[in-house]
Amino acid sequence: MTFISSCVGNKKLVLLQNKELPRSFKKFEPSSHTNPKELDTIRSGDYVFIRISKLTIGQDLIGVIPLERSAQSQSNHPYKDSYLVNRDGFIDMAGLGEIRIAGLNSFEAKEKIQTKASESFSDVSVEFLILSHYVTVLGEVARPGKVYLYDQTYSVLDVFALLGGVNEFADVQNIKVIRSNNNGNEIEVFHFDLTNSELLDSKYFYPKAGDVIII
Repeated sequence: MTFISSCVGNKKLVLLQNKELPRSFKKFEPSSHTNPKELDTIRSGDYVFIRISKLTIGQDLIGVIPLERSAQSQSNHPYKDSYLVNRDGFIDMAGLGEIRIAGLNSFEAKEKIQTKASESFSDVSVEFLILSHYVTVLGEVARPGKVYLYDQTYSVLDVFALLGGVNEFADVQNIKVIRSNNNGNEIEVFHFDLTNSELLDSKYFYPKAGDVIII
């Protein structure tokens, strides 16, 4: 009879342990990802999805196609039928005109567009997504590549799960993140231990647009 064993210890594969209190976990209040100051903001060159509908009849009042069909509306474009934030930070919406959304997070931009739409229509609902924000994951995951941050509450665990999870060779105690700050003028490199529950209280538990995560 042949026995096969893994070279990776069981403890290393257990994530978010409290090393001092192994049988209990610290209660986590997700304040860091609901604080607007911690959310990614919209920049010139970003692509966004917007749909404005009338709640009472469920009719789309303003769809996602810009007033003038431009390059991003072509079928081979990765952000087809989206709005491009121009270099001055504005989008041009049919029926609403120019709206400046650069510097806002997705919740603030949605609220601003809803306020603008309510000046012309009653009882409206706005859908808003930033389409061009993503992180890149390299190394020991099932499917290395990009994860788009349509949901700004994604944690690193969500990112790894969307890529099929980490594999048995992943060093989860030494994950490297490369983050660009200040419009790319500063590069921050940091490491974190995914087996330590203290990570839950860290801003690094939540990836930001442009992060490169190496595991």
